Amino acid sequence: NKQNMSLNWQSVPGALVKVSVGGNHVWGVNAGQDIFRWNGHGWDQIQGKAVGISCGSDGSVWCVNAGDDVFSWNGSSWNKMPGALTCVSVANSNNVWGVNRAQNIFHWTNGAWHQVDGAAVQIDAGEDGWVWCVNS
Repeated sequence: NKQNMSLNWQSVPGALVKVSVGGNHVWGVNAGQDIFRWNGHGWDQIQGKAVGISCGSDGSVWCVNAGDDVFSWNGSSWNKMPGALTCVSVANSNNVWGVNRAQNIFHWTNGAWHQVDGAAVQIDAGEDGWVWCVNS
C-alpha cells in the first residue's frame, strides 16, 4: 500500500556524490573525491581525498580513499589507520565497521581491525548498535 508523504526538503548548494550524517555533523565527498564538512551555512573543504566517508553521532569521522587507505579525523587532520577497506561506517568512536575488496567484514576494537563472519560489499552501522550490510 503506497502512502504519499509530504516532505519539506531544503536544497543546499554543493555537488556531492556521497553524504554522511551523524548527530549534528554532515560530511560529504564530491565526484573529484574532495572532502567537505557542513558548517551550518555552507561547505568547508577539508584536505584529503576520499571515495567514501562516514560520521558518527559523537563527531567521529572516518574515510577511505581510492587506494583503499583508511583515515580517521582528529579534529584538524587525518590520521592514517591500519588496514585496507573499500567501505567504512562509523556509529561512534567505539563502533566502526569496514569492508575490504575481498568482501571481508571488520570491526574496529581496541585499536585494531578484527574480522567477523560474513561477506559484504557495503556496510552501515547505526548509533543504536545495529549493523546492516549488502552482500552483492
